[in-house]
Amino acid sequence: MPLIANMPQLKRLDMIITGAPTMTVREAVDLLVAGGVGAMPVVDGKKIVGMFSERDLLVRVVGKKLDADELILEEVMTHNPITIGKDKTKEEALSIMKEKGFRHLPVVEGEQMVGVLSIRDFL
Repeated sequence: MPLIANMPQLKRLDMIITGAPTMTVREAVDLLVAGGVGAMPVVDGKKIVGMFSERDLLVRVVGKKLDADELILEEVMTHNPITIGKDKTKEEALSIMKEKGFRHLPVVEGEQMVGVLSIRDFL
């Protein structure tokens, strides 16, 4: 079974848009829009501490009529996201994504993020 570590998507780590827990929601949304993506890992150094997605924006910000210029990501991100080790198989990653209803799954080596898989990577 093919390992996640061998997927070409992980070789583009420098192209992954990430956010910091202290950036505003507006700054994060601007990055998502500019990058044409629907979610971003939130990192503290190289450690992933959360995920921020379109759904987080809709449910936790827009739906509550909160100010995206005043909120920081740490207040509305999904904390301690489920991750998968790069030594796991593509099938294991897809299984987690299906079971949990995720469109994005961070890939880690130890505590360091090394990539993000999108459901599109399996199409």
